[in-house]
Amino acid sequence: MAETNDQLVIEARNYISRIVDFPEKEIAGVLVDRVDIWKFANKVRVLLIAREFMEQQPFPIRKMSPEVFIPLLDESALVADERIAKMYASLIICFSNPESYNMVHPSYPKVLGQLSKLDVQLLESMYAGIQHGGFDFKEKGFTLETVCKIFKFDKHQAALSFQNLWRVGICHKGHGLDALNENMIVFTSYGWQFIAACKVIK
Repeated sequence: MAETNDQLVIEARNYISRIVDFPEKEIAGVLVDRVDIWKFANKVRVLLIAREFMEQQPFPIRKMSPEVFIPLLDESALVADERIAKMYASLIICFSNPESYNMVHPSYPKVLGQLSKLDVQLLESMYAGIQHGGFDFKEKGFTLETVCKIFKFDKHQAALSFQNLWRVGICHKGHGLDALNENMIVFTSYGWQFIAACKVIK
């Protein structure tokens, strides 16, 4: 088992050297310096998810700066959920791709780090529904009533998710009475671009 883990570390370290403009001697420290085993395993998993995708769908790699990469990797270390790990891996891919790097903001990893699993569930469902239905993301959203009915959320639980999504700027409160009653989430332009970047890996 130790040999397998060592090999995964080597693979992750080699991958970092391909996508980040670090001096070679600093690469190992990115993974192991002051990081407990749980965080370390999460970092390695996210890196290898991104690497697998890039090997299956290769593109010329644009190396990202450490100022972007380190906060992204640090945020990913706190996540055990597979779905959210894929979102961090998606951001690595976007920052590494010459065709998409200028469409992702350095704040995205920090924003993702402030979302709960329930927040992510709402965003993914709303994103998928809008795409499938061909709706305008600026107009179509979820009401509090709909969320409680479909996802079986407690009303207070759903309201907290709504408040957090408004707080981080991913969603606004809709229009008209819904906005006044704080009863709806609708993607902002920032939020739509954010979730699109996080969903490169399905």
